[in-house]
Amino acid sequence: MRIRRRNTRGASAVMSVLLLLVLSASILAAWHVDEDFERRRMLDAERGRVFAMWLAVAHRATMRNDYRPALTADPDGFAVAPASLPGVPSGLRAPPELTVGVISDGNGVPMAWAVLDVAADARAEARSGAFAAGLADVAVAGGGGAMAVHEAAVAAARGTPIPPGALFATADLAIAYDEDVLYRREQPGRPWANRMEAALAMGGNDIGDGGAADGIAGVLSGDAEAGGKADIEGDATGANLTAASLGAADLVGASLAAANRVEAGSARTAAGLEAGSVNAVTRLGAGSLETLGAVDADLMVVGGALALTNVPGVSPAGAGSLTSGAGMAARDVRVTGDLDAPSTAVTGDLAAGSLAAGSATGSRMSVTGAVFGPSATITGTMTVGTCDGCRP
Repeated sequence: MRIRRRNTRGASAVMSVLLLLVLSASILAAWHVDEDFERRRMLDAERGRVFAMWLAVAHRATMRNDYRPALTADPDGFAVAPASLPGVPSGLRAPPELTVGVISDGNGVPMAWAVLDVAADARAEARSGAFAAGLADVAVAGGGGAMAVHEAAVAAARGTPIPPGALFATADLAIAYDEDVLYRREQPGRPWANRMEAALAMGGNDIGDGGAADGIAGVLSGDAEAGGKADIEGDATGANLTAASLGAADLVGASLAAANRVEAGSARTAAGLEAGSVNAVTRLGAGSLETLGAVDADLMVVGGALALTNVPGVSPAGAGSLTSGAGMAARDVRVTGDLDAPSTAVTGDLAAGSLAAGSATGSRMSVTGAVFGPSATITGTMTVGTCDGCRP
């Protein structure tokens, strides 16, 4: 009986050891599975972070380089070799399943895009990694969402459809923007990012190298100079206003100069007004007026000389002509084309190709063409090519 009891005890000990070994092996195997799963999860998340970094690199490239000519040549957009992008961080490698490129945001602004082909079981972690790296949104091909509007455009730029389930992102919706910051460069899909929402005080500093100026009203204590066009819906007041063209409801300045045109409800200047053409709806007042084009206003008051010159091949149609709805008063008038006004009062000389007026008064009139008018009073001399109803 004692021998049997010992054998039984020995068998129990062996079974206990075996059970302990099996349990340990199971625990070890489960630990290895968990460790492998965690390692793969971290690798998938890292792929998402790399994807986000490459989109940021491509976006910065569109900010530093002008891709508009390339988009004009290829409106569908295009892919860009990741390594060729400027500003790639040291050590950042592009996985073979990644593609990046540029498309238009729909308004002509170059916009970066990126695509990462991932397996279905890695998609969630990769997407989480992209969010952790700072992207505001990441789309899944074929999964809908706000970014789905760009899926076809990105596929066209790649030259091949985006694989179903792949991750893709475009800069307009994926790059995080600070809505309270004014951006120097155009931002894709965000025209308001370049718009001021408060008065801009320059602290006495200049604004230079500008193109067109378009606003409601302009009040300047000094000079205004624009190489392009100045178009103001309200009034423009300044010491001197200079631009390729000037347009405002009311123009007031010591001098107005425009290579192209001046157009306003009324234009007043104490010194001089010089332009390709002048159009004032109500009143035009100037110390002196010189233009290569046409002058049209209800009332013209010129303290100095008024000269219009027709330059063949340079001036627009109607150049060298003067039309006044109400009346025109000036010291001297020189017009190579036609002068047409209900009344014309000139204290100095009046010279024109042809003159038609309800009444014309001047010290001396010289017309190379014809003179038409119910009455003409000349205190000095009148020289014309022909004169209907003239009497000594």
